[in-house]
Amino acid sequence: KGTSADSGSAVNVQSGAKVTIEGGDFSGGKNATLGVSGTMIVKGGTFDQVVNALYLADGYVCQMNADNKYEVFFAVAKIGDTYYATLQEALNAAAAGTGNITVEILDDINLTNVDWNPVTVSAPGYPVVTVEGNDKTITGLNDMLFAGTWAGGSGLIINDLTIANSNIVNDKDDTPGTVGVGAFIGYPQASATITLNNCHLKDSHVEGGHWTGGFFGYVAGYSAQNDGPVFTNVSITNSAVINSTIVGKGSVGGVVGHATGSTWTSFGIEDSTITGNEITSTGSSSNKAGIVMG
Repeated sequence: KGTSADSGSAVNVQSGAKVTIEGGDFSGGKNATLGVSGTMIVKGGTFDQVVNALYLADGYVCQMNADNKYEVFFAVAKIGDTYYATLQEALNAAAAGTGNITVEILDDINLTNVDWNPVTVSAPGYPVVTVEGNDKTITGLNDMLFAGTWAGGSGLIINDLTIANSNIVNDKDDTPGTVGVGAFIGYPQASATITLNNCHLKDSHVEGGHWTGGFFGYVAGYSAQNDGPVFTNVSITNSAVINSTIVGKGSVGGVVGHATGSTWTSFGIEDSTITGNEITSTGSSSNKAGIVMG
């Protein structure tokens, strides 16, 4: 640790030397915390100054933590060669992109006490976003992973991802104009391709308003002829909703609240398991609740 009277850095790597930092707390006082003439690789630790990206090991990121220190840790996701400290940043970047974009989730993600902002795939660049979950698990999610999709050229594909031990609540008072609540995607609409493959919702609570489901809330194609139509194909394979509670004031289903909001919609489920769930419609008719669909 340096002080205001020091003339050196907390860590100084001379020419020809190589240092790897995997942990510790470093402060440079008035000087640069890290002085590097040789080779430095940083894989962990906290610092009073941001760590130059040139020193970060591949896949590591530097971000300010709750203690106002810069912390180095392994990234949770990446798009191409760009690594992201949070899943929110990665999914937002993908949804704002153009063409085919793949987000790779690199580690299990605990979102407990994180105020999640559901992502909408609806950019002018018509992105087709693929989320490669790599068999990782998201826990502690407090809102829908994706709010929805929009625009015929866009799409959303999610592979090999689990959401577990989460309390997902949105529009539980059934506010007018709000449509569709689901753990993975609330309202996929007017997008040609919506796919869940080997995706799982486990030991979680999903609560919404008019249309609520384990995976999706409301699904619809788009029939307008002036700027459409768009036929929406929804495919779910090798997936499961297990030991979860799903509650809404209207149509409620273990998989989807309402599956075909337009005739321009195809909805298919194959080789999937829906079991051990409590599915409840608190509205005027209990027949709006179904094991699979509302």
